[in-house]
Amino acid sequence: MRDLLVLVDATVPLVTERRQVPPWGLAGGRPGAVGEKWLLRSGDEARAERLPAKCAIQLKAGDVLRMLTPGGVWGDPARSVSGAKDGPEREWQLVQSGSVPVCPSMSDAFSTMS
Repeated sequence: MRDLLVLVDATVPLVTERRQVPPWGLAGGRPGAVGEKWLLRSGDEARAERLPAKCAIQLKAGDVLRMLTPGGVWGDPARSVSGAKDGPEREWQLVQSGSVPVCPSMSDAFSTMS
């Protein structure tokens, strides 16, 4: 789950997939979970609105966009990834370490909360 705090008023187009049918696993991996997007006006959990897979929304500073991203599992989940040099294992290591860069234009308008 990732919460993005909106820093400036913005219109945001959202085009996502795998909201009803989960992504499949590869190389023996299990299928993933379906994804979800939620809008929390002024960060208020009690006012959370589930968003459709494809939409354009008006956001105000202080709103929170919550993204639960889908993803299948690649390969045997019990297998260690230590020493992985490339491929899906390396990508997963980069995600876990926080080394994946954020698009600069997004970082000007959003702040990662989780």
